[in-house]
Amino acid sequence: MLSLAVDLGGTFLRCGVATPDGAMTAIERTTVPNSLDGKTSPGAVWDLIVSRIDDYGRRSPLLGADDPIAFAFPGPILNGRTIVAAPTVTGDAPVPDLAALLEARTARQVFLLNDVSAAAWHLSERLDVSRFMVVTVSSGIGSKAFDRESTSGVIDDVAYAGEIGHCKVDASRDAPMCDCGARGHLGAIASGRGTLRLARRVAQADPDVFSVSRCVTVYGATATTLDNERHLVPAIKDGDAWAVDVMRRAMEPLARTLSASIYAFGLERIVVVGGFALEVGERYIATLRELMDVEQVGSPFAMRSEDIVVLGAAYPDATLLGAATYARRFFSGAKVQR
Repeated sequence: MLSLAVDLGGTFLRCGVATPDGAMTAIERTTVPNSLDGKTSPGAVWDLIVSRIDDYGRRSPLLGADDPIAFAFPGPILNGRTIVAAPTVTGDAPVPDLAALLEARTARQVFLLNDVSAAAWHLSERLDVSRFMVVTVSSGIGSKAFDRESTSGVIDDVAYAGEIGHCKVDASRDAPMCDCGARGHLGAIASGRGTLRLARRVAQADPDVFSVSRCVTVYGATATTLDNERHLVPAIKDGDAWAVDVMRRAMEPLARTLSASIYAFGLERIVVVGGFALEVGERYIATLRELMDVEQVGSPFAMRSEDIVVLGAAYPDATLLGAATYARRFFSGAKVQR
């Protein structure tokens, strides 16, 4: 069956058409607001997202009226239906029954799952290892483990499965604030948003050093206008010492968390995906491996991170395709009645 595949993040909404042979076509990416800046209400955010998905389905010449929506969502999901939270989109505000809203609006069946779970389902058809973890580094941080020996496959049957972004890694009183409203969480420090917040603090604390970075001299940033897309990520990719050092500092607790996960789960592979990590590219994964190898020094069970940690750039559209894989694998194509 065809499906309208949806991948929602804290910054972008992507829609595409997934075909039965596992291909993805007609992908559209649009910027979506979030309510974290106080300018847009949570209700308005969800209304816009529902409207854009419906509009895509109506405009598509490929989709039939009965083709379902396979929705990869950036937050924990219970029972394939209930959204527990969406901190990167609307903070700690309650989330509506999004599946019901979409079904009422589009008359399509909606299959809802966590976005990292979707990526894990897709990669389960492409990796030759038995136990792996997908880690996303984007607006927030999340993970999901896959075990071929488990009847569940992707381990996401409880709401907290894979929510490593909400582990406290900084107990100081002035630790960075997470989008969920708590302080010191991994996602508040090592995500794309966390890295940017750190960069702004460092730039303001030492403006002289910041002023000679490529963020300023090449890309025209100031300490207040600095952002990821226009300034920080391009400077990191250029190898700018200031920008790379900021990223490295932000990544340190992630490296510790992933090293612990390898030991805890006996992981054979970690695949890193997410907009921030993928945009930085090989420099991101090289820095992460370096930091993880430091964590292994002196361990009698030390492993080489190069053998385990890989960038997910070789698996484009894993989240979109994984949502469609999930829908094909577990559900029928029953119609939804208005």
